[in-house]
Amino acid sequence: MADWHFEPMSGRGISYIIDNIDNIEKTLKKVAGIAISTAKDPEVNYVEIEIPGILNFQVNPRDNKKDIAQSMLIQYKNVTKPVKKIDIDKNLREQVKTTIKNSPDFKNIDEFVSAMQNVQPISVLSKDLKIEQATEWASKIMHNLIRCGTIIKDINNEDRKKFASSMKNAGAIKTSKIKNVDPKIADDYGRTSSSCYNNIFFPLCIFGQTLNNKSNFDFWLNECINGKENSWGAQWLIVQENYNQQVKTKDDIENE
Repeated sequence: MADWHFEPMSGRGISYIIDNIDNIEKTLKKVAGIAISTAKDPEVNYVEIEIPGILNFQVNPRDNKKDIAQSMLIQYKNVTKPVKKIDIDKNLREQVKTTIKNSPDFKNIDEFVSAMQNVQPISVLSKDLKIEQATEWASKIMHNLIRCGTIIKDINNEDRKKFASSMKNAGAIKTSKIKNVDPKIADDYGRTSSSCYNNIFFPLCIFGQTLNNKSNFDFWLNECINGKENSWGAQWLIVQENYNQQVKTKDDIENE
């Protein structure tokens, strides 16, 4: 069985389809390089990589092979990794969703940059960083990102650079550096937004994509905030708040 094959698509498009997931990381790296080369062909209008039934990823000729392979691998693991079930308080869920829903979208990039200046920067690579500090920091940034639905729809290159600079100044790191973060802060299990309580791996992945190339920026940020109060980002915030409330309740009981 071949690891992959390609098929023509309507409108002069090409789809590279992964057939064998036994060595998915190696296969994605190889196919990503080929797909980028194809995307540079002026006779081809668009190129995508597909893992059937799991994900589709559009390829841009300016993309980086390693970035695409890593992005697809993260999304693949997000979809296929078993999710640890946790109980979410229904009232708390609605409270958080209502707060997010009522938070107005930023009207322009300058409003986002101004809001980000109110986020106290941290070094996520510091061995002295506490998980409480990390989740509070990530939550503030995630709240800001969720309010970006309007400004990222047609964001130009200049504003994209301002956006990335603002994220970097707050302490965001590229996805390639997440492996250097203390597992107590960003354990690999935290890739999935619905289960990464007390863990900032998921937001670090999203934050890091805003520092990468255009297609990764557009794809991952839109995926994270699409649906606003029903988005991945909102779900992550709900999980964090639910966990914090459980800890607070436990402490109150022990102090009685």
